Formats: sequence, C-alpha cells, structure tokens
Amino acid sequence: MPWANHNIVTPPMLSQRPTPFLIRAAPLTFALLWSSGFIVAKYAAPDADPFTFLSVRCGSTIVVLLLIIVASRAPWPASAHEASHSIVAGMLLHGGYLGGVWWAVAQGLPAGIAGLITAGQPLLTAILAAPLLGERLNRRQWAGIAGGLVGIVLVLAPRLTGVDMTALGAVALPMIVNFAATVSVTLGTFYQKRFVPPHRSAHRHLPAIRRRAGGRGAARAVDRNVAV
Repeated sequence: MPWANHNIVTPPMLSQRPTPFLIRAAPLTFALLWSSGFIVAKYAAPDADPFTFLSVRCGSTIVVLLLIIVASRAPWPASAHEASHSIVAGMLLHGGYLGGVWWAVAQGLPAGIAGLITAGQPLLTAILAAPLLGERLNRRQWAGIAGGLVGIVLVLAPRLTGVDMTALGAVALPMIVNFAATVSVTLGTFYQKRFVPPHRSAHRHLPAIRRRAGGRGAARAVDRNVAV
C-alpha cells in the first residue's frame, strides 16, 4: 500500500455545509458537465486546435472559480507544499485527461470509441484501489460498476455499429493516447485522495451527494471523479 500512509495529519474540516439545494443539484450538474465533454470535443475539433480550445476553456474556468472562491471565502492552500499537491492533481485530472482525450478526438478517433475507452475508468480505479490505497470493493459495489459499464455499452452501441472497425488501425495512436488519458485521470484521483487535504477538494461533500445520486456503484464513480 505505497500511498496508504495513515500517519498523515490533515487540517481540521471547515464548518460550512452545502445547502440542500446544492446537494440535490450536484449529481445532475456533475453528470451533465462530465458527459458533455465528448460532445463538445467532437464539434469543436474541426474548427479549433484542441490545446488552444482547452486553454481558453480552462482560463475561463479559473475566472469563474476565483469568483466562487471570493464569494464563498474558501480557504487557499496553507503552504507552497500543499499548493504543489493541488497543482499535480490538477495536471493529472485535467491536463493529462482532457488534453489526451481532446487530442485523440481531433486526430480522428470517433467520440463513441473515446467514450467507451474512458468509461473503463471506474473499473481501473477499482482494480488499483487495493494495491494503492488498501481499499477493497464488496460484491455489491462490483455489481454496480459492472452495471454501469453495461449501460454505457448499450447507450454507445448505436454509434459503435456505425464505426468502421477496419479503419481503427489508422487511429491506433489516438486510441493509445486516449487510454493514457484514462490512466492519468485515474492516478489523479488517487493522488488527490492521498495528498490533497479533504477540505481542499469536493470529497468532503460527497457523503451527502452520494445519497442523492443513488446506488453505491454510481456513488463510487462520483467519488473517484469529482475534483475542484
């Protein structure tokens, strides 16, 4: 368990609690934002360089988040060391993941294939959770993950049937990069859980959010993907 250091002391949790409205809205907002990424990538790819588009997108996000930070009086990192952990987590979760997926789609990888590859992220997280964090999923949680994967395949099946599988060899490199992006976001979730104090991330609100999201399998997927 290389990352499971139980001697780490984290700062005390803040007293602020999310309002009931925010708790109810969080799962739907998360699902809409997360799933729309592939759609936006597909339609933006023909007209914009992926990294230029992501730079504008992330730059706009910084402005919005700064306003939220000021309005909510959220705490800043207590030290440069703590800030560096947040930066590394952000590079893995957003730089490596979004950059890889968008580049792959821009290079011709069908959005359906890209979505199918990244849909394996909860499964990859579950597989690595035991050796990296010492966490083990029970049968019900495994069933939830399996059900989610089946659902994703069923949703993407109509798009996948229209893909020329013989032509996928031409996008072998984008597929590899897409998979590497999936690994990046998975490692980013582990890094954040291990090194970023809970009150610096959205994880402190997830117990309330997962009750609204429904299903431990879905909750586990949210647990591994939400980050600020």
